[in-house]
Amino acid sequence: MDFFQYLNKTEELISTPSTATTVEEFLHPDHIQRALAARSAAYVKKVYHMLKASKAPSKEKQNTLFALDVNRMTKIHLIYIMYERARTKIEAQ
Repeated sequence: MDFFQYLNKTEELISTPSTATTVEEFLHPDHIQRALAARSAAYVKKVYHMLKASKAPSKEKQNTLFALDVNRMTKIHLIYIMYERARTKIEAQ
């Protein structure tokens, strides 16, 4: 299982709006998974650009300047991965 595969589709995930119009569509597992992937991909992109734009040393960027952003990015990514793994396990039963 590749935990970062969805990031290869970052631009597609970010630029394609949701087509859900009803509560049932919003609650569909595919829609939830796509929304979580889009949120994670967007935040990864944001943090990547912040880190890239900064001229500070790498250690300072990760440990001081953008530590909270990196932490939040990791948390959002893990939420997506946990949902994906749980869904896969449930559907396999």
